[in-house]
Amino acid sequence: MKKTVYHSKSIRNRILLFTLSAILGMCLLISLFSYYIFRHYLQNTLIQSTETSLRLLSESMDNSMDEVYRLVRYCQTDSNIANYIEHNPNPGSVLSVSTYDSFYEECSRNSSYNYMPRIAIVSQEHYLQVVTATYSSTADLATLIPELPYYEELLTADDYDFSPGIVSDPFHRAGRKVLPVIRPITYQYNNRQAGYLFIEISADLFTIPLKDYSCPSDSFLYLSIAGHTYIYENGGLQEFTPEYSILDDLSAYSLTGTTHISKIHSSAKGEQILVTTPLNMPDCYLSQSISHAERTNQAVLFMGILACILIMICLTLFTNKTKMGTAMRAVSEDKAAAGLMGINVNTTISLTFAIGSGLAAIAGVLLCSAYPTLMPTTGSMPGIKAFTAAVFGGIGSIPGAMIGGILLGIIEIFSKAYISTQLSDAIVFAVLIVVLIVKPDGLLGKHVSEKV
Repeated sequence: MKKTVYHSKSIRNRILLFTLSAILGMCLLISLFSYYIFRHYLQNTLIQSTETSLRLLSESMDNSMDEVYRLVRYCQTDSNIANYIEHNPNPGSVLSVSTYDSFYEECSRNSSYNYMPRIAIVSQEHYLQVVTATYSSTADLATLIPELPYYEELLTADDYDFSPGIVSDPFHRAGRKVLPVIRPITYQYNNRQAGYLFIEISADLFTIPLKDYSCPSDSFLYLSIAGHTYIYENGGLQEFTPEYSILDDLSAYSLTGTTHISKIHSSAKGEQILVTTPLNMPDCYLSQSISHAERTNQAVLFMGILACILIMICLTLFTNKTKMGTAMRAVSEDKAAAGLMGINVNTTISLTFAIGSGLAAIAGVLLCSAYPTLMPTTGSMPGIKAFTAAVFGGIGSIPGAMIGGILLGIIEIFSKAYISTQLSDAIVFAVLIVVLIVKPDGLLGKHVSEKV
């Protein structure tokens, strides 16, 4: 009868294999969980960042529209205008001239005056008009405005009605794009309508802020005005019909209760997140889809950080727990003594250069995935900063090199944000010099005294 003999070395190898498998499994689970948390955090951050940007854009438009509203209130409450409307004087009369002078002065003081190319107060038969030279015309507004298809609807609306959308100016030969506003003006001592105010709001009120707004190329931004949807293209607003289906409501991620957030799917763009914020105009909104490239770049950033952590752990274990790692450390200390101890110095040096080259290749892949522009000098400055990070963290300490790189990156970002973009590199190297003066071995470096 044969006995099965278990060698201690075989058992130790099995335990080591099981331990490594368990560690790798735990690392995989932690990585997947971390990635899920990161994606959730990333989505929330991008939504709130887009919402904040849209709010700033909408505030610019709202401020201009508030001035339009202020002018409307002035025209509806001013006693001179009410007196003009009630008496309906002939053009050139004293009342017409005095009313026009005060009306023109108020219009010219309005900060949105440049966005209102035509402003007209119309009585029963006559009108007073403040118009820019390029929009000037000889049309009889008192006769032609009531013939507009949207005249009755806008005049009788309880609130501002923008349902016509952006239309061609009916009184301009080139048909420039304007948003019409018609509001009633009542008699001075009762609420019966005596006349009305006609304002043309230039499309520039929307296009100028949109022109200065930074929007990723794979994201779309559009303006909705009372059922009309416009996209900003080639310096102007082009009306179009968006085609997408709503998959989910994500408004819970909103910073404010007024912003609507949805997950949508379109045949052209695929699955996206749409952020919609209202304007200070009835039934008017700004909408922007979150850039897929931004989400991908952030995911690449997370994978890069995760790869750096895994490489740091593996490299640390390799140099401290394996025979070849011990040989590498021995050769770095004293090549002659390492050779006398039976270490193949040339093989060890070759392996060290091979590992260094492989790590440099991985760093290049990670760098180009974040900055997809390749030039002959692409790696020069990152290489200098990598060496600086190694010195900063401590030569010989792998975790120190990684921590040094993170700290240098933080210092550089804060330098660019709060001090100067041009001086950021100089500030980084100045901090390095200060650290080396205070702690010559770096943050995690150990001072090794040589015996003579």
